[in-house]
Amino acid sequence: MNSKRFTLNGNDFRNWFKNAIIFAAPDLVVFLGAMSARFSAEGALVAVLFLNLVIDILRKYISGK
Repeated sequence: MNSKRFTLNGNDFRNWFKNAIIFAAPDLVVFLGAMSARFSAEGALVAVLFLNLVIDILRKYISGK
């Protein structure tokens, strides 16, 4: 069940945490990989932002939204 506006319940927090892991884990891998390959921090950031967009559109496509 969703919580009232401007409040969070346990289910809302679990959903938020799940989304944070889904988006943060690949970002961290890409960022660290780009940094170890001697890309600049800006180049690594662009790769991470692009990856986030791809993950978001794939999740929406798969879920049918």
